[in-house]
Amino acid sequence: PSLVWKGSISARPGVLEDWMQAFALDLRRYHECIDRYWRCVVTKVEEAYGAYLQHSQLDRPSIRPVSPDQLAEQAADIMNFRSCERNLGGLLLHLMPDDVKKACLKTRQTSTLDILYQAHVSAGPGTRTDRHNTLEAVAKGKGVPTSKCYNELQDWKFASTRLVTMGVCHPDPSQQL
Repeated sequence: PSLVWKGSISARPGVLEDWMQAFALDLRRYHECIDRYWRCVVTKVEEAYGAYLQHSQLDRPSIRPVSPDQLAEQAADIMNFRSCERNLGGLLLHLMPDDVKKACLKTRQTSTLDILYQAHVSAGPGTRTDRHNTLEAVAKGKGVPTSKCYNELQDWKFASTRLVTMGVCHPDPSQQL
């Protein structure tokens, strides 16, 4: 499918998720091996991106998805997955926004896993689950010791600011206590 978000600016996370689903549906019609390969890629990228979100800013650059050679779980899939990697890598890179392309080419990380992972990183943490968790963090405060109040307030302010960037309305103030 064509990318609505193709250009110099990365997609919003919800758009990336929708595009990935449409792309998966498009790939499914070609061959079941490509579909299996894409599902493995998406799973591994989401695992790596989940780890990326859990780590601090200083640790994040060291987090990478697994190598494409580690995707095949069955011996019969090894050659098929290599062929899928060879064919989809270039296609996927051409479909990505300019900032994702530049980041991938600059670091020479051009496997399908690396390209899709970079798209996730560029889109930022705003998946549907993340939006829900951020809204919950803003809506429901929690009791903290006095020594940690400042950090908790900073976290709340950060989550509140992110709601605006994700296009989510703030909850009713009566619900925030």
